[in-house]
Amino acid sequence: MKIQEIYEKYYILPNLQLHMLHVASVAAFICDSVKIPINKDFIIGAGLLHDLGNIVKFDFEHFSKTWFLPQGVDYWKDVYREFTKKYGSDDHKVTIKILKEIGVLQDVINLIDQIGFSESEKISGSSNYNLKILSYADQRVSPYGVVSMEARYKEAWKRYAGKIDKKYTIEKFEFLKKKNYENEKQIFSHCIIKSEDITEEKVKPFIEKLRSFEIKVD
Repeated sequence: MKIQEIYEKYYILPNLQLHMLHVASVAAFICDSVKIPINKDFIIGAGLLHDLGNIVKFDFEHFSKTWFLPQGVDYWKDVYREFTKKYGSDDHKVTIKILKEIGVLQDVINLIDQIGFSESEKISGSSNYNLKILSYADQRVSPYGVVSMEARYKEAWKRYAGKIDKKYTIEKFEFLKKKNYENEKQIFSHCIIKSEDITEEKVKPFIEKLRSFEIKVD
Protein backbone atom coordinates (compact mmCIF):
# COMPACT_ATOMS: atom_id res chain seq x y z
CA MET A 1 0.00 0.00 0.00
CA LYS A 2 1.51 3.34 -1.01
CA ILE A 3 2.04 5.88 1.76
CA GLN A 4 0.04 8.56 -0.07
CA GLU A 5 -2.94 6.19 -0.20
CA ILE A 6 -2.69 5.77 3.59
CA TYR A 7 -2.50 9.53 4.12
CA GLU A 8 -5.63 10.04 2.04
CA LYS A 9 -7.56 7.16 3.61
CA TYR A 10 -6.89 8.44 7.14
CA TYR A 11 -7.39 12.16 6.40
CA ILE A 12 -3.87 13.16 7.36
CA LEU A 13 -3.41 16.93 7.42
CA PRO A 14 -1.12 18.01 4.52
CA ASN A 15 1.38 19.67 6.85
CA LEU A 16 1.47 16.55 9.03
CA GLN A 17 2.09 14.48 5.89
CA LEU A 18 4.98 16.79 5.06
CA HIS A 19 6.41 16.44 8.57
CA MET A 20 6.47 12.64 8.29
CA LEU A 21 7.89 12.83 4.78
CA HIS A 22 10.66 15.08 6.13
CA VAL A 23 11.44 12.68 8.98
CA ALA A 24 11.59 9.73 6.58
CA SER A 25 13.77 11.77 4.20
CA VAL A 26 16.26 12.66 6.94
CA ALA A 27 16.32 8.98 7.92
CA ALA A 28 16.87 7.91 4.29
CA PHE A 29 19.74 10.39 3.93
CA ILE A 30 21.39 8.94 7.04
CA CYS A 31 20.73 5.35 5.95
CA ASP A 32 22.53 6.01 2.67
CA SER A 33 25.65 7.09 4.56
CA VAL A 34 25.76 4.67 7.48
CA LYS A 35 28.47 2.01 7.54
CA ILE A 36 26.76 -0.56 9.79
CA PRO A 37 23.89 -2.98 9.05
CA ILE A 38 20.43 -1.40 9.30
CA ASN A 39 17.02 -2.05 7.71
CA LYS A 40 16.38 1.02 5.58
CA ASP A 41 12.85 -0.02 4.57
CA PHE A 42 11.77 -0.46 8.19
CA ILE A 43 13.25 2.91 9.20
CA ILE A 44 11.71 4.82 6.28
CA GLY A 45 8.35 3.11 6.70
CA ALA A 46 8.32 3.99 10.40
CA GLY A 47 9.26 7.59 9.61
CA LEU A 48 6.40 7.90 7.14
CA LEU A 49 3.86 6.50 9.63
CA HIS A 50 5.00 7.56 13.10
CA ASP A 51 2.58 10.46 13.64
CA LEU A 52 -0.61 9.19 11.98
CA GLY A 53 -2.65 9.84 15.13
CA ASN A 54 -1.30 13.29 15.93
CA ILE A 55 -4.48 15.15 15.06
CA VAL A 56 -6.00 14.09 18.40
CA LYS A 57 -3.45 16.30 20.23
CA PHE A 58 -3.43 19.10 17.66
CA ASP A 59 -3.36 22.68 18.93
CA PHE A 60 -5.56 24.49 16.41
CA GLU A 61 -4.81 27.85 18.00
CA HIS A 62 -1.02 27.64 17.62
CA PHE A 63 -0.84 27.55 13.83
CA SER A 64 -2.12 30.15 11.39
CA LYS A 65 -5.26 29.38 9.38
CA THR A 66 -3.13 28.94 6.25
CA TRP A 67 -1.86 25.72 7.83
CA PHE A 68 -5.29 24.17 7.35
CA LEU A 69 -5.86 25.07 3.72
CA PRO A 70 -7.45 24.23 1.38
CA GLN A 71 -10.16 22.56 3.49
CA GLY A 72 -10.08 25.04 6.37
CA VAL A 73 -9.97 24.83 10.17
CA ASP A 74 -13.57 23.66 10.64
CA TYR A 75 -13.01 20.68 8.34
CA TRP A 76 -9.98 19.53 10.33
CA LYS A 77 -11.78 20.07 13.62
CA ASP A 78 -14.44 17.67 12.36
CA VAL A 79 -11.69 15.16 11.50
CA TYR A 80 -10.30 15.65 15.01
CA ARG A 81 -13.69 14.87 16.55
CA GLU A 82 -14.14 11.77 14.40
CA PHE A 83 -10.67 10.49 15.26
CA THR A 84 -11.07 10.97 19.00
CA LYS A 85 -14.49 9.32 18.89
CA LYS A 86 -13.18 6.29 16.99
CA TYR A 87 -9.65 5.88 18.37
CA GLY A 88 -9.36 7.87 21.61
CA SER A 89 -7.38 10.94 22.69
CA ASP A 90 -3.86 9.52 23.28
CA ASP A 91 -1.99 10.30 20.05
CA HIS A 92 0.56 7.51 20.46
CA LYS A 93 -2.10 4.88 21.15
CA VAL A 94 -4.15 6.20 18.24
CA THR A 95 -1.17 5.81 15.92
CA ILE A 96 -0.57 2.23 17.04
CA LYS A 97 -4.28 1.37 16.60
CA ILE A 98 -4.24 2.72 13.04
CA LEU A 99 -1.02 0.87 12.20
CA LYS A 100 -2.56 -2.40 13.36
CA GLU A 101 -5.75 -1.61 11.44
CA ILE A 102 -3.69 -1.15 8.27
CA GLY A 103 -1.74 -4.33 8.93
CA VAL A 104 1.70 -2.71 9.04
CA LEU A 105 4.55 -5.14 9.75
CA GLN A 106 5.11 -5.68 13.46
CA ASP A 107 8.81 -4.77 13.15
CA VAL A 108 7.81 -1.30 11.92
CA ILE A 109 5.13 -0.92 14.63
CA ASN A 110 7.73 -1.87 17.25
CA LEU A 111 10.04 0.92 16.09
CA ILE A 112 7.27 3.51 16.23
CA ASP A 113 6.13 2.23 19.62
CA GLN A 114 9.58 2.89 21.10
CA ILE A 115 10.25 6.46 19.94
CA GLY A 116 9.34 9.69 21.68
CA PHE A 117 11.22 12.37 23.61
CA SER A 118 10.40 10.66 26.91
CA GLU A 119 12.19 7.53 25.65
CA SER A 120 15.45 9.37 24.89
CA GLU A 121 17.47 7.72 27.65
CA LYS A 122 16.47 4.21 26.55
CA ILE A 123 17.16 5.04 22.90
CA SER A 124 20.59 6.46 23.66
CA GLY A 125 21.45 3.29 25.56
CA SER A 126 20.07 0.96 22.90
CA SER A 127 22.15 -0.98 20.39
CA ASN A 128 19.26 -0.91 17.87
CA TYR A 129 20.40 1.49 15.16
CA ASN A 130 17.09 1.24 13.30
CA LEU A 131 15.50 2.78 16.39
CA LYS A 132 18.31 5.27 16.96
CA ILE A 133 18.19 6.64 13.41
CA LEU A 134 14.39 6.88 13.39
CA SER A 135 14.36 8.72 16.71
CA TYR A 136 17.13 11.08 15.66
CA ALA A 137 15.44 11.90 12.35
CA ASP A 138 12.32 12.91 14.27
CA GLN A 139 14.42 15.19 16.46
CA ARG A 140 15.70 17.02 13.38
CA VAL A 141 12.32 18.02 11.92
CA SER A 142 10.11 20.81 13.23
CA PRO A 143 6.63 21.63 11.86
CA TYR A 144 8.46 23.94 9.45
CA GLY A 145 11.12 21.61 8.06
CA VAL A 146 14.62 20.35 8.81
CA VAL A 147 16.37 22.16 11.67
CA SER A 148 19.16 21.56 14.17
CA MET A 149 18.21 19.68 17.31
CA GLU A 150 18.68 22.83 19.38
CA ALA A 151 16.29 24.77 17.14
CA ARG A 152 13.83 21.88 17.37
CA TYR A 153 13.89 21.97 21.16
CA LYS A 154 13.42 25.74 21.27
CA GLU A 155 10.43 25.48 18.92
CA ALA A 156 8.92 22.62 20.91
CA TRP A 157 9.36 24.42 24.22
CA LYS A 158 7.64 27.50 22.82
CA ARG A 159 4.81 25.48 21.26
CA TYR A 160 4.16 23.48 24.41
CA ALA A 161 4.80 26.26 26.90
CA GLY A 162 2.75 25.51 30.00
CA LYS A 163 2.46 21.84 28.99
CA ILE A 164 6.02 20.53 28.93
CA ASP A 165 6.75 21.75 32.45
CA LYS A 166 3.78 19.71 33.70
CA LYS A 167 5.35 16.55 32.28
CA TYR A 168 9.03 17.40 32.73
CA THR A 169 11.00 19.54 35.10
CA ILE A 170 13.54 21.76 33.37
CA GLU A 171 16.23 19.42 34.71
CA LYS A 172 14.52 16.38 33.21
CA PHE A 173 14.03 18.12 29.88
CA GLU A 174 17.73 19.05 29.75
CA PHE A 175 18.72 15.51 30.74
CA LEU A 176 16.69 14.02 27.87
CA LYS A 177 18.14 16.56 25.44
CA LYS A 178 21.62 15.47 26.51
CA LYS A 179 20.71 11.84 25.80
CA ASN A 180 19.61 12.79 22.29
CA TYR A 181 22.94 14.52 21.67
CA GLU A 182 24.65 11.32 22.81
CA ASN A 183 22.52 9.39 20.34
CA GLU A 184 23.56 11.83 17.61
CA LYS A 185 27.26 11.19 18.33
CA GLN A 186 26.71 7.44 18.30
CA ILE A 187 24.97 7.52 14.92
CA PHE A 188 27.48 9.77 13.17
CA SER A 189 30.42 7.78 14.44
CA HIS A 190 29.20 5.21 11.89
CA CYS A 191 28.43 7.62 9.03
CA ILE A 192 30.36 9.15 6.16
CA ILE A 193 28.48 12.42 6.68
CA LYS A 194 28.29 14.82 9.63
CA SER A 195 25.17 15.96 11.45
CA GLU A 196 25.50 19.45 9.97
CA ASP A 197 25.27 17.95 6.47
CA ILE A 198 21.59 17.28 7.08
CA THR A 199 19.75 20.31 5.71
CA GLU A 200 16.40 21.04 4.10
CA GLU A 201 18.14 21.36 0.74
CA LYS A 202 19.89 17.99 1.05
CA VAL A 203 16.78 15.99 2.00
CA LYS A 204 14.35 17.73 -0.37
CA PRO A 205 15.02 15.31 -3.28
CA PHE A 206 13.83 12.40 -1.14
CA ILE A 207 10.41 13.87 -0.31
CA GLU A 208 8.51 13.47 -3.57
CA LYS A 209 10.04 10.03 -4.16
CA LEU A 210 8.81 8.86 -0.78
CA ARG A 211 5.19 9.82 -1.54
CA SER A 212 5.06 6.61 -3.60
CA PHE A 213 6.89 4.51 -0.99
CA GLU A 214 5.25 1.10 -0.64
CA ILE A 215 4.31 0.23 2.94
CA LYS A 216 4.48 -3.53 3.38
CA VAL A 217 1.55 -5.09 5.22
CA ASP A 218 0.80 -8.51 6.65
